[in-house]
Amino acid sequence: MKVYELILKNEKIESYKASLPLIIGLNSIAFLFLAFNYSITFKRTISLAAAILVIILLAAHFIQKNKKNYITYIAILSIIIAYSLLGLYFFGLGVAAIFILYEITTRKLLVTVSQNDIIYPSFPSRKIEWPQLANIVLKDGLLTIDFKNNKILQGEISGSTDEKEFNDFCRTQLTQ
Repeated sequence: MKVYELILKNEKIESYKASLPLIIGLNSIAFLFLAFNYSITFKRTISLAAAILVIILLAAHFIQKNKKNYITYIAILSIIIAYSLLGLYFFGLGVAAIFILYEITTRKLLVTVSQNDIIYPSFPSRKIEWPQLANIVLKDGLLTIDFKNNKILQGEISGSTDEKEFNDFCRTQLTQ
């Protein structure tokens, strides 16, 4: 069974990746602010420890330049736990929500075209059946999915795919 996997370009991914350290840094400043404003020793200690830990993790993030930097995951988890220990559940949920959105926006956008269907990487992933389509074309690195109801999905792909072979495959699927 022939399957084509096309990766859509995500032009904004670098700005998304730059925003996570900023969010982590702002939370470390918030913990320092809380540490100096709490009168309860336990909460002051938790805030100060969280600020120091998050600053260390943020520095480690910039020192280590891996593609998948697990230090940021540890920092986010530390922030969420610290907010929970301080009783600031709303802030913890907010950081968790921002992190989930970050993960959604920075994922690999993989379009899978098979004989059965097309999986499009929207959120949540969209399964497109061949009878729904009027046409699907890959030309000059631009994937165009044309539905029978006059809706169109377009995306620029990264990498190289044999366009003639892909278009012939799609044309065959559309005529079946």
